[in-house]
Amino acid sequence: MQQMLPYCNWSQRRLRRLLERALKDPRADSLLSVTIAPPTNEKLAGQLLQALPELREAIVIPSLQTIDQRAVNTYLGVAAAQVFTPRFRGGQGIGFSGGTFALWCVEALPHQ
Repeated sequence: MQQMLPYCNWSQRRLRRLLERALKDPRADSLLSVTIAPPTNEKLAGQLLQALPELREAIVIPSLQTIDQRAVNTYLGVAAAQVFTPRFRGGQGIGFSGGTFALWCVEALPHQ
């Protein structure tokens, strides 16, 4: 949780107390749902698709120069995982050639 932007400045102790209280709540199964939706620039993505007709899809996310590098890595991984996860089927293998971007994406994929 500490890597997620709203909580990045919270101490481990404060995060732990928040989670303990939330999980003790009898409504925890329906109470807790976390979705991270990185913003996208649909207009620029559309312009890219028009300019480069060989592209099938373009996803543009805003610059993140104002946040720390660790948060940028997490943000990029989450954005990539959200794009690729719906394309996978149960039992399907995934191969990555390597690199830090691939690592960030894999770390953000849902664990199953």
